[in-house]
Amino acid sequence: METETIIKSGKYKFRIVDKISTYKDIIYVRNIKIGGNYSDCVNISISYSEDIPISAYIPMQVYDAECSLETPLDRGKGSIIMIKEILKYIKQKIPEITSVNFEDLSQIEKYSGMKKKDTRVNQFPLYFFSIMFNGVTWYEKHFNARLNLDTTHTAYRSKVNQLMLMQKPEFIVFLQISSPPLQIMPELQKYYDRHNTYGEFFTSMPVLERCNLVRDWITSFMRYYIGDVFSNDNWIIPIKDNQLLVGGKRKSKRTKNNRLNYSIRRYGVNNDIGVDAIDV
Repeated sequence: METETIIKSGKYKFRIVDKISTYKDIIYVRNIKIGGNYSDCVNISISYSEDIPISAYIPMQVYDAECSLETPLDRGKGSIIMIKEILKYIKQKIPEITSVNFEDLSQIEKYSGMKKKDTRVNQFPLYFFSIMFNGVTWYEKHFNARLNLDTTHTAYRSKVNQLMLMQKPEFIVFLQISSPPLQIMPELQKYYDRHNTYGEFFTSMPVLERCNLVRDWITSFMRYYIGDVFSNDNWIIPIKDNQLLVGGKRKSKRTKNNRLNYSIRRYGVNNDIGVDAIDV
């Protein structure tokens, strides 16, 4: 059985497709996806046992301006609204599901206007970038995401907090740890020498310059300091009323299988989710 629901949220309009798969009248999986003219933007798979929903997982999430019907989806804020709308739908339709599992493999990807749309340049981890400048990942900031195990999450949060308050070593030691390109070392040192802690150093970088200043060394630096406690796996997003946007009117209708024009384009699991450095 497959249903289609049109949701109005602010200036955006989304299509949610909810497909329940059965074998001998027993549900074994339920796939829910949200999008627009490009229909498969966020996909959540619900696992069942004896017709009871037991867990939810995000196998794929991408950004495209056509993830919204009629009005193009904005990068950053538009992605947040879209994700919250599908979480709200799950809370309403499947209240047994109280959290969604995912892997945080999010990237910041810049596209050159001189090249075709799907050409990627300057890709680096959004999760490390957001930790560096916000103290939390993008999913933590906007969806209260957390590592699934309490002990693991506590160790990770403790290490991040320690990093932000840490007294910086000499600049030469920082260079040995991070290995930034030679051409940006003088600019980095200008901000580095003015402050005592790493947190002050990070936030002193002008917002519009952060991408260029950190993208080439952020991965090696963050792995050095928090690589033993940070994991891309085993993240969950709790589904709670106070973190979900209020949607608009919904109009549902039954559709026949395979009636929608699904795009086969794929960017990888939670890769480019529509967030630029300026949005973090």
